[in-house]
Amino acid sequence: MGLTVSKCEIFVAQAPADKVKKHPAGDGLYFVVGRGRAYWSYQFRRGTSWSAKGLGGYPEFSPKDARDRLKHWQVTGSLPGEPPRAGPNTPRKATAEVGVPFTEALSQWLEIASQGWRNPRTAAQARSALTKLPLSAEPVDLINTELVLRDLLQLPARQRQDVRMWLAALLDFTKGQKWRTWDPDEGNPAKFENERRGMWPKFKKSGNHHAALPWVDLPALMAKLAADKSDASRALVWTILMAVRTGDTEGAKWKQIHGDIWTIPVAKNGKPLRVPLTKAALALLGKRPKKPDAPLFDLRPNAMRNCLQAIEPDVTVHGMRSTFRDWCSEHEHRRDLAEMALGHAVGSAVEGAYARSDLLKLRRELMDAWSTYATGH
Repeated sequence: MGLTVSKCEIFVAQAPADKVKKHPAGDGLYFVVGRGRAYWSYQFRRGTSWSAKGLGGYPEFSPKDARDRLKHWQVTGSLPGEPPRAGPNTPRKATAEVGVPFTEALSQWLEIASQGWRNPRTAAQARSALTKLPLSAEPVDLINTELVLRDLLQLPARQRQDVRMWLAALLDFTKGQKWRTWDPDEGNPAKFENERRGMWPKFKKSGNHHAALPWVDLPALMAKLAADKSDASRALVWTILMAVRTGDTEGAKWKQIHGDIWTIPVAKNGKPLRVPLTKAALALLGKRPKKPDAPLFDLRPNAMRNCLQAIEPDVTVHGMRSTFRDWCSEHEHRRDLAEMALGHAVGSAVEGAYARSDLLKLRRELMDAWSTYATGH
């Protein structure tokens, strides 16, 4: 990345009168404008802290002059015309001062952040989405608001918000690690708060619910899925019979299966959920592997969705939970049992403090009835 004289003139003409704005020129060099000033600054790490070196004003020094002065200072420890200086304050070579690579910072952030995510596939999705951004080629200390807006607004609207929040969390992490700083007036380049809100488009949340299959049509769908022996089909049948979320099945491991009970470590209500396994569900499982961390199903991303939409294009996997809930209501099953089966919190906080049983026996009867209806046996 570099700057030309023409770009510098534009930045000077557009410089804010009340604050300072930094424009990256590559390798830690910045063109700083605002508050009636324009100058060159080199920002670099010395140990665990950040330092800056002024390289002269503009237009006295052009972009080429600034880069030449930076190279001279990196070699001699002084600017042209100043006596050479050496010792403990002499900066390291330019190759060692390039900022932390985006991919390296991303890996370290994901290793920590993903520990609190319910769906283990979220980490892979975040990595894939963020590394596809053009700004990922830049060191983390050079990512600014201009780059963030340029890249995020090129994404489909449904992806922008998730990717922006991942990026904002990553940049917060890099600041905490002292790998970068940012202007106190602007803050995190991927956060658009307070007066910066106008820079980020408002995205209207969809008011539509997940498309569900009418419960009367479920047996026909299950018969078609039973004819397909693929892992995606088996996983989808499992998800429907258990009335769980896609992520619960995708993250399911063999160590969570104990006899005829599957324990989901963290359900939607933030608590572990014991799911009674019906005979039809147990029949979907193969031989228990030696490794307890082995997944129940070998699935590719969106495998269950693709499998379902090949049969019912207008239905979503998550919508099958609504199918289950409608069936419960139509067949007069207890509301609290249906809600607990879905992993929802039931009743008020006071009720929850006293009603601590998960009603496993009664929920087993409910899931057996659901399984018999869905599979016909």
